[in-house]
Amino acid sequence: MVRIARKDSPITSWAALPKSGLVLCFGHRRMGKSALSWYLAETLHTKGRDVVGFDFSLHTRKLLPTWVKHVSNLEALSKLRGAVVVVDEGAFKANARRHESDENIMWGKMVAISGQKEHLVLFICQHSRQLDVNLVGDADWVLMKRPSLLHIRFARPEIRPELEQAREKFDQAKGDKRAWSFVVDYHEGKTGFLKNKLPTFWSEELSKAFADVIIGQGKETKTETPRTILKQERR
Repeated sequence: MVRIARKDSPITSWAALPKSGLVLCFGHRRMGKSALSWYLAETLHTKGRDVVGFDFSLHTRKLLPTWVKHVSNLEALSKLRGAVVVVDEGAFKANARRHESDENIMWGKMVAISGQKEHLVLFICQHSRQLDVNLVGDADWVLMKRPSLLHIRFARPEIRPELEQAREKFDQAKGDKRAWSFVVDYHEGKTGFLKNKLPTFWSEELSKAFADVIIGQGKETKTETPRTILKQERR
């Protein structure tokens, strides 16, 4: 297995983030994955990018800024161009145990043409094994929040070496470890250990955006049924 060099031309800034493609964000529960993704989305919005939230509840949409657009399905997303797309709790959308499902196949197609549509998809998921293997294999970057030992031991073998590097970096970090991310560019073979701020609109309530999800009978539902919104909502 080819191992990624730790010190050869390291990533030193979030400015190196790809302009399009798939970025995965992995990490243990409550370690700052969503805050990181929204921080990156907000940063890119200040530079002129449209930002889209994928399939968030109506309640959660009210907690987000009005410049965030919303869609609830891939058909609506495919009609847009050049967006930064935030997909939280990705295991709900493209779970590894539904590998051949229609939804997983459609996500694979969306990622395959993300470059042509100029979308940057930020896919948030706790564990690499929870996510469809084709999406993991198509990732341009992977952002790693502090992994637990079990996250490392049960990780997909293709990314385990970098998770081990990440754990070493987090063990050395001082202060609030949630402010740091170990980032891997799987195209260029580069890594970095970067700090991120919280989004300006961040709140404890937003950090629990999926608290209204009801699990049962093989299907996840929200207490408020979202509808597709392709224009900005005002509070």
